[in-house]
Amino acid sequence: MNKLKKIIRGLVAGFGFFILYYVVSMAVSFVTELAVILRYYPSYITSESGLTEEQYDLLVNKLYSLNGLMNIITTVLVIGIVALIFLFKGLDAKNILGMRKPQKGFAWLSYFGGIFTGVSLSCLITMLPVPEAWNEANDEAVGAVTSGNPLLVIISIFISAPLLEEFVFRGGMMGFIKKNWNTAAAVIIPAVIFGVIHGNILQGLYTFAAALVFSYFRLKGKSFWCAFLAHCGFNMSNILTALMGSTPAFMKFVVGTVALAVVFYGAEHVFSEKIKKDKETNE
Repeated sequence: MNKLKKIIRGLVAGFGFFILYYVVSMAVSFVTELAVILRYYPSYITSESGLTEEQYDLLVNKLYSLNGLMNIITTVLVIGIVALIFLFKGLDAKNILGMRKPQKGFAWLSYFGGIFTGVSLSCLITMLPVPEAWNEANDEAVGAVTSGNPLLVIISIFISAPLLEEFVFRGGMMGFIKKNWNTAAAVIIPAVIFGVIHGNILQGLYTFAAALVFSYFRLKGKSFWCAFLAHCGFNMSNILTALMGSTPAFMKFVVGTVALAVVFYGAEHVFSEKIKKDKETNE
């Protein structure tokens, strides 16, 4: 019974992170949408008639253009609220969230592991015979994220989005579930939810797979920052894919997969051996 209570406590605390993330995201989106409506269609609030199709399209485009800013604001608010909770409750952020400095070599392995994961998965989904509707939904989701002010989009995609999502999923959710249940549950549960929140089947599948890789680096490196760096690399992987030009998708997939295997080998053997030798030297 005590073990069950501990598991429930871990799930409640872990899902509390996700709920906080979701509520803050929705609140920021609502306030932003309201601000846009008041700016462009102030009469809509008191009018009984809805927006015309043209007005609605303009509103959606304006909101898409603010996605980067909304993400940055959400990141600051969520991390700030959690910091206050941990401070006042005296919780151990270092062990629960993994807020410890990663080994320099493993940090680089995490980053490149994320890049090669992105290359492999992005090429794999282009080769799979998936329904066209899945591709259209995925393209629309990607278009929404990459719309707006270029600087805000860059900050959002390459810094704030990975920071927020890893803080929630591989930080809080994984930390509390692992502490109160086991590692397998701490990896799978956040990864499933991470895939689901991306809104479409295709993106959900490959973000679930990516989440498993992020979890590996988080656990192996014993640091939240390793998952963050892997996620940053994953989001930057399109740059490497583009640099490969007209190379067939299968060849890109092979290159990405082989490179990822080399990273895993380095993490499991080279890095582990280095840590072991360092410990022996210090002793």
